[in-house]
Amino acid sequence: MWIIIEAVLMFAYEMSSWRVWLCIAIALGIIGSLYYKYPELDGIWSVSFPVAIIVMAVGFWWQYRADKT
Repeated sequence: MWIIIEAVLMFAYEMSSWRVWLCIAIALGIIGSLYYKYPELDGIWSVSFPVAIIVMAVGFWWQYRADKT
């Protein structure tokens, strides 16, 4: 898992975009808020982690589309 986070942060640093950092912050907010609200449920990771990856992918796609135009 740390390898994925490290790769995402490396790409975000390369792009240096507020769009990418915004989506990373939203993804961390999703994971943090679900963990804070439901700390006793270990199954929440199986829901929050894929959603966070999708949100980060949308951020990278958003930046790619902004750079293309």
